[in-house]
Amino acid sequence: MKRIILHLIGILLIFSVHIYADEILPGEYKTGYLEAVEFDTYTFYADAGDVVSILMGEMIDYGDFDPQIELIESDGNLTRQWGSSSAAINAKTINQSGIHTIIIREKDGDSAGTYGLSLVKNPGTDVNDPEDEPVPILPGEYKRGYIAKGDLDGYSFYADIGDVVTILMGEIGDYGGFCPYVELIEPNGVRTTSGWRSGSYATINAKTINQSGIHMIIAREYYGIYAGTYGLSLIKNPGTDVNDPEDDPVPILPGEYKSGYIAKGDMDGYSFYADAGNVVSVLMGEVIDYGDFDPQVEIIEPNGVRTMAWGSTSAKINAKIINQSGIHMIIARENYGNSDGTYGLSLIKNPGTDVNDPEDDSVPIQPGGSKVGYIAEGDLDGYSFYANAGDVVAILVIEVGDFGGFDPQVELIEPDGTITSAWDNSTAVINFKTINQSGIHMIIVREYDGNSAGTYLMSLQRF
Repeated sequence: MKRIILHLIGILLIFSVHIYADEILPGEYKTGYLEAVEFDTYTFYADAGDVVSILMGEMIDYGDFDPQIELIESDGNLTRQWGSSSAAINAKTINQSGIHTIIIREKDGDSAGTYGLSLVKNPGTDVNDPEDEPVPILPGEYKRGYIAKGDLDGYSFYADIGDVVTILMGEIGDYGGFCPYVELIEPNGVRTTSGWRSGSYATINAKTINQSGIHMIIAREYYGIYAGTYGLSLIKNPGTDVNDPEDDPVPILPGEYKSGYIAKGDMDGYSFYADAGNVVSVLMGEVIDYGDFDPQVEIIEPNGVRTMAWGSTSAKINAKIINQSGIHMIIARENYGNSDGTYGLSLIKNPGTDVNDPEDDSVPIQPGGSKVGYIAEGDLDGYSFYANAGDVVAILVIEVGDFGGFDPQVELIEPDGTITSAWDNSTAVINFKTINQSGIHMIIVREYDGNSAGTYLMSLQRF
């Protein structure tokens, strides 16, 4: 009986507040002022199965103002949330199609304050704030936006079950305590959050999608009460990624060299095919730093396995053994997500034909042979040769031309991923190395710090 009475009260309340309610569109941002014991109402249409998120953030507190949100669905179902500075209803699945009501108030009804309010609905066209870009986001795209107090920005994209997505939100401008926070809402209402990231970025890494359909990214401020500007990017594997106009096309071939620009909150994705058991090395080197740019590189395998490395001037994933055949994704980004810079990127895969830069010789090298090459920032040159277990080899790399701090490094990668490396400020030598496994071996020539350029002479001897 009590449940029936509450249901009837909810329906009567809906009828009464509709008279005074203001309409709110998905993606819209509203502001208002509440006196003590006052409430504001907003209505919106949603279908059964739609997933909605609502945020109310305090703007000005005139004395112990605690925001509270109530969502009354068309069938009278009530959802209520409150907080000391903001209130949020997260990823609520609507039970019945119709007009739904949001009631905004102060929790105890004895304090006054101003608030910001926003609504995001999935699926459905979202109208973001005038400062923001349109809602749809393509894999590889970069968006910029502004978050006000109590604001949510929604971006939608399509993904199939089993796809692996990575999302990054980076702070551009902070108008007082702004902490980026990002959410991924799947069609069935499953919500994945970035967690709190010390106030400069938020990321969801290598998330495997559970349901095909339209997914929603929600960009917001962690506390719901601070304002700031942000950059946002999405990478999806598999799928064609549309990188920024400044970047090269997404596919990368083993031995290829790419260059690009990373903005705040930006990621660049490059895809390549590899078989299980292949051994790959990836290097990302800083070219120009526009302010504390720390390169970070990731390999995302088709099953969502993530391998990551970062550094102050370069990031390298060394001799990674691939676990699953298929299309793999390299993600180039900045470690903290809130600095920008330019980079060079290269990939070496063993076994497989490697296509080196136009300046370099062809990849295969015979014992007794030598090669001359050029290393750019973030560059790797790979040379392959066959050796039997028990063979003894020596590899020498000599600096020919230094274009600024060039320190040669040489690595020998065996078929099982075993690495032997050496470096120096002018020469790098691997002396009398006994081969452990028969098969195709890879010599990788690079610059030690990964962010300087130079020319070299490399030779291989077998004893």
